[in-house]
Amino acid sequence: MKKITFMLIAALYAVTSVAQTPVAIKLSENCKVAGVVFSSDYNPHGNLSFANSRSRFEPAYPNLMLTEQYLTENRPEVNYKDLGPYYSANKLKQLLCTFRRQYLGYVNSAGDSVIIVHLLNFKNKKKARAAFPDWQKSYVFAYGSFYEQNMVTFSVNLNKKIVEIY
Repeated sequence: MKKITFMLIAALYAVTSVAQTPVAIKLSENCKVAGVVFSSDYNPHGNLSFANSRSRFEPAYPNLMLTEQYLTENRPEVNYKDLGPYYSANKLKQLLCTFRRQYLGYVNSAGDSVIIVHLLNFKNKKKARAAFPDWQKSYVFAYGSFYEQNMVTFSVNLNKKIVEIY
């Protein structure tokens, strides 16, 4: 199993006051994707609710590393539940290689640290750039068949080691 490595990129572009930390993620020699980490005060619009959470946090490097390991390494200590018909623990790495990530962190009512990983498929870069033009600045909410086929959101409970569709 290859260890997931992260490279923090200091200045990809200017960030706004509610923005995030740009992150490049390398999953293997053949799979390099990008991600964006939203700050604890970033308020995403749409269906995402933090009403039952204790607090929000900005996921730090160790949390991102652990999250990506849980998502892509099919670890025996992790409970992969309710992944739906398209995803299985042993194929997540292969399936998610073309997806760019958006990360949000919160502490749930039980006190567990949870990372929401919103994935946007960039396999067809031209269509993805048109569909997700501001993905590095805004959490993407959209409806329609293209979005249903090219977006998926996972919840990763770092304390209980649970990965599930959000």
